[in-house]
Amino acid sequence: MKKLFLLILLSICALQGYTQNQGISYQAVILNPNVQELPGVDAQENILANSSVVIQFTIINEIDNDEYQEYHETSTDKYGMINLLIGSGIPTSNNYFTDILWDGYSKKLKVDIDFSGTGSNFLPLSVQELSYMPQPVTAETAATIQANTDAIATNTTNIQSELDITQTSAGLNADGTYTANGTTNYITTSTSVIAATEDLDAQVKTNADAIAANNTNIQSELDTTQTGTGLNADGTYSANGTTNYINTSTSVVSATEDLDAQVKTNEDAILLKADLTSPTFTGTPTLPTGAIATTQTAGNNSTAITTTAFVSDAVNTATSGNYVDLTTNQTIAGTKTFSTDVVVNGVKIGRGPGSVNGQNTAIGTSALGTGTGTRNTAIGYQSLSSYTGTSFDNNTAVGYSNSNNINSGQQNTSIGAEAQMALTTGSRSTAIGAHSLINVKGSDNTALGYAAGQIITSGSSNTFLGKGSNGNLATMTNATAIGAGSVVTASNTIQLGNASITDVKTSGTLTSGAVTYTNTDGANGQVLMTNGTGVTSWRTPAASVRDVADEFSATASQTSFTLTQTPSVYSKVKMFVNGIRVSNTGYSVTGTTLTYIPANNGGYALTLSDRIQFDFYY
Repeated sequence: MKKLFLLILLSICALQGYTQNQGISYQAVILNPNVQELPGVDAQENILANSSVVIQFTIINEIDNDEYQEYHETSTDKYGMINLLIGSGIPTSNNYFTDILWDGYSKKLKVDIDFSGTGSNFLPLSVQELSYMPQPVTAETAATIQANTDAIATNTTNIQSELDITQTSAGLNADGTYTANGTTNYITTSTSVIAATEDLDAQVKTNADAIAANNTNIQSELDTTQTGTGLNADGTYSANGTTNYINTSTSVVSATEDLDAQVKTNEDAILLKADLTSPTFTGTPTLPTGAIATTQTAGNNSTAITTTAFVSDAVNTATSGNYVDLTTNQTIAGTKTFSTDVVVNGVKIGRGPGSVNGQNTAIGTSALGTGTGTRNTAIGYQSLSSYTGTSFDNNTAVGYSNSNNINSGQQNTSIGAEAQMALTTGSRSTAIGAHSLINVKGSDNTALGYAAGQIITSGSSNTFLGKGSNGNLATMTNATAIGAGSVVTASNTIQLGNASITDVKTSGTLTSGAVTYTNTDGANGQVLMTNGTGVTSWRTPAASVRDVADEFSATASQTSFTLTQTPSVYSKVKMFVNGIRVSNTGYSVTGTTLTYIPANNGGYALTLSDRIQFDFYY
């Protein structure tokens, strides 16, 4: 019976605070779990040199729950030693080493090992308490501090630049100091904000005096350009007595009122006149005298004034020509061309804002939005109603509120009420069935069936076939669910059918990776074996093997022994004399007969009562 002997020679755990890769160093010497057979006493606890192993590390928190787990595929060196960095391995779940909360509570490190190198047969190696200290500032943290320092310096420069533009006369700096501005016409001698304010007050007084001096010039300009209103520079009003002006007004207000009254009088008179363009006459208009009045023909409007009575009589008594009475049933023949979309009983029919060769189709209220892109088809209330694309977008939406949030997405197809309602910029998705892909925002998804693929939001390249077929994660990618109610649980996987499916059948062979599995059945007791090149077949396994240890008490010079079983052709019979292994050339085996050859064993002849043992299997 094999015994497992493992020894951790050295284990060093330290938080890596000053290196690029944060983690815990781990070093150990691995002993061979197999006993080395030697004459007399088997050797145990030999180092496992130059061998592939898988080491699994588990961080356990203070309440004995697994907080993080990873594994390393590695090899021992010629001394049986391994050197690993915990935190750089392959996590077995969705959390990472950096997610561990080092909150001061005790933690344990559990170590498991798989000698097969496959990662499927772990054996416990050790469990030990972890001691750790606060992590020092890392190079990454230092880099962040430096970046923030640079940003502060940059912002200070930007603030100063803004002050230079907007506060030049004040001389205010970003650090709170004051520097007088030396530019001409600014306060150049001030040494503080208070002094600058006093100097500015004095300058304002000087400017006020200059404005008063210029009053005369302003009045002269008004006398030249504003004679009609009599407006003076000091705000008073003097009526102008010239003919055709408002010469009786005593102020600007009364002049404005008099002018408004005159304008109203003129407007009333103008309203009594007919427009020159398409005038409307009341009463009985009189034709001008002359040739027209004396030669006018009844029903002729080319030279006559077309009053309402004239037009009504012409329509009611017409005996030729065509007209349509839209209040009765009609049959309209011939080709009718509309230059814009039309609305029929509240439903829009046309091609939307796009105008390139009439390549868009829009049928339904608010269908096809405001986009000017082409090759789009929207049929149904609010289908593609948010579309704003400008290119050859090739979107097709058929159904109530179908794809009603797409704005710039391309090559999307959806059929069924409220399909792909959340899609905005995603492309190349296909949804057939009401509510299918209703929440999708990613691209390259396909759903066929009512409510298929409803969970997907930002996920992409997924396929759902069947009513209610779905995934269990909104962000999954390259997942496929086939069958009504089927649910795929991970990216890059396929789910065939729902939980009620009891049998999946196919008539061909099945290929997985590099292996092709046969589609035939073997005989009873046969096992499936591969030929090493990816081809499998049914084979009859070798008979079970059993260990044998035959023991004899020798007679003097005995050379022939009869074994209890015929050794297997794959077995080597081992001979021991008084516990000492005899060379393979010191004996021969034929069937159940073993012949001892003293000449090949140092000339030793067996003596009476020598203990003889033969180990083999059959």
